[in-house]
Amino acid sequence: MGNKQSKKSSGSQSPESLHPHEKRRLTNFLEEKKGQGAQFSSSEVQKLWDDILAPDLMDSFVNFLFKTTRGLRSSIGLNEFISIYVNIVRGNPHEKSKVITHIIGSKKNQDGKEVISYQSLCKYLSDLLESYFLGLQHQSEICYKSWTHSNQPQRAIIEEVMRGVCNDLPRTDDEVRVDLFENWLHQCALVNLLHSYVLGSMYNLSPELESTMIPLAQFTTKRLSSKWSMLLDVSHVVYLNSFLPSEHKEVWRLLFSVDLHGESFSKFVSCIVNQGPILVVVNTNSNALFGGYISTNVALSPKWIGSETSFIFKLSSTVDVYPTTGYNDHFAYLNCHQTTLPNGLGMGGQYGYWGLWIDSQFGSGECSESCTTYKNYRMLDPKKRFHIKSMEVWGVGEPPPTEEEMGVRTTAKGGRSALDQDPTNTHILEMAGRELHSKGFREGQKGSRDG
Repeated sequence: MGNKQSKKSSGSQSPESLHPHEKRRLTNFLEEKKGQGAQFSSSEVQKLWDDILAPDLMDSFVNFLFKTTRGLRSSIGLNEFISIYVNIVRGNPHEKSKVITHIIGSKKNQDGKEVISYQSLCKYLSDLLESYFLGLQHQSEICYKSWTHSNQPQRAIIEEVMRGVCNDLPRTDDEVRVDLFENWLHQCALVNLLHSYVLGSMYNLSPELESTMIPLAQFTTKRLSSKWSMLLDVSHVVYLNSFLPSEHKEVWRLLFSVDLHGESFSKFVSCIVNQGPILVVVNTNSNALFGGYISTNVALSPKWIGSETSFIFKLSSTVDVYPTTGYNDHFAYLNCHQTTLPNGLGMGGQYGYWGLWIDSQFGSGECSESCTTYKNYRMLDPKKRFHIKSMEVWGVGEPPPTEEEMGVRTTAKGGRSALDQDPTNTHILEMAGRELHSKGFREGQKGSRDG
């Protein structure tokens, strides 16, 4: 991470930007870590941040703090030491982008515009995400540990994800204009959250912006094979979670895994129906990794399900999310045991021309070259018809109410009625035009109890 611009600014902010309780917390932290003294040497700063910053990000921050037009100075005061935090976290959009631009390094292009390197920016953001993980590991944070007990974050995936975060950043080849970067930074919630958490850890301060970046992974399967590993890297989880509604960010529940439950579409359906919104993750023989988020409760139906907050995503080669276009409401579809309708799980497009399709003849699927339902959609796999190597489904958010909570009728022996035991039975009767009198009766019972 070079610093091509020789003139350095420590920003216009000062420790006065901190609240009184934050000043006390910072002072106590510094006294504990470095002892008394109003001056900081570069070695003291490195020691303070050694466990929570990626090495290259550490070098970039220290270089920013200690470099002057005449070289490196031997020490800095508290104002300079805190300048990274108060400018990037508490500063206005211009102050934030100005400091980050100095840290990364900028230059003038042929048109006289100040620009930064896109590759250098992606490197900086990858170091930032890696540092976020280091901080969570140092704190033994429970949500982070739930995803990394068998797989630690991979640097290559961290870099892929951060390039995905930068997909909508305007650039020309490797050049990013600083004014356009400033606008983008102001709108990029994930990058602002990362700065809030990482810089908060650096100065022992609470995050200025708080949000659930990593959900707690819960496993409904009691027996997890020691050889089983999740398809998602924790970097993927951070990325996908940033697109979910707030009520679905805190907990992800493993509902189905090919490796744990086998290649059975019936088992797949029974695991995901009536479990609330879900994330489907597919790994193919082409080593492509992709999937979709269905934003409403999943149920067998001849009609399309989901809502405009559903999306399709890619996590290999390029990382990207495809939100809905508003062109149609073909968000998702799930059906089986039908002779006149497709049997399988689909997202987007139309029958036979899906954005993503998982066939009921389990093990295969399809993806089209285009999909009108999802914006900027790109073909998910190199092959239109792909073979599934592995697949997982995660229920996002807290589970929906139990059958007992919903007032489901039970038999004299305490079991569920035939219609409740297998939702496909209800679906078949509805398709045949049969009126389900018991359904209205049970809903009436529930209403009287609730009343």
